[in-house]
Amino acid sequence: MEIRKDPRNAGAPVLVVTAHGHDRPDLAVEVMKAGATDFVKKPFDNLDQAIREALEDRQNGGQHPATGEAGGDAGPRTLDGATLVFRRDRIELAGVTVCTADNGLIWRILMLLRERRDDGRPRAIPGKAIAEHLGLLRGQSAVCDAVSAFRRRLVQVLAAEGIEATDDSLIVTGRAGYQVNTDLAVEDLSGSDADSGVGSETIGAEERQAWFVGELEKGVKLRRRDLEEQFGVSTATAKRDLGAISDRVEFVGTGGSGHYKLREGANRA
Repeated sequence: MEIRKDPRNAGAPVLVVTAHGHDRPDLAVEVMKAGATDFVKKPFDNLDQAIREALEDRQNGGQHPATGEAGGDAGPRTLDGATLVFRRDRIELAGVTVCTADNGLIWRILMLLRERRDDGRPRAIPGKAIAEHLGLLRGQSAVCDAVSAFRRRLVQVLAAEGIEATDDSLIVTGRAGYQVNTDLAVEDLSGSDADSGVGSETIGAEERQAWFVGELEKGVKLRRRDLEEQFGVSTATAKRDLGAISDRVEFVGTGGSGHYKLREGANRA
């Protein structure tokens, strides 16, 4: 990649954005191996997130794996014989972390899909059942969006490590619903129940904030945890959401007995 050859661009995040019709999985592999930080397909549904993550990685001194010494000119690896490992705070595929407890809804979905049937095979769960179990406001549409975004991200993350993958390398969709790819060996070291971790950040901040204010207008007493559980966001995200509407809401009381209410005279529009 010409951008990477210029020393003035050392450490600069590079996001590759496709045009319609140029979003095949092998293209993602190619650009990530060439040194791209991320690969975003049209229509954009995760561009803002990709930019934030790229900037945060740079601020933290991160280096994109594709530009480091590891891997060299060796050919890409495959997922043949790969193991999917569920840990308490992360999920690994072929030794690569592909999801963490801070990754929102997809974390909760994967923790559900780790369940096995009596015969030991992966359990398939319909999107509607997943949405109902997790209490998602947008129903199975939220599940579909989260799985689709994760599939794209998985290809990119593994490509950066020199591993070829496809959209269904981990999550497969069949007539019975979503399930873990049966070609993968699965090891569960999580030691926690299927509802552990945080949930979906697929719903935008403005929508979450509007829901919070709307509930307060109804007289409902809410705490930060209510926002986290309703949308499955992390504590840090919930704090940012509440900070953004601090001119309209305030916390009264102390500790666990406290709750949020609308500020007197606050504009409710």
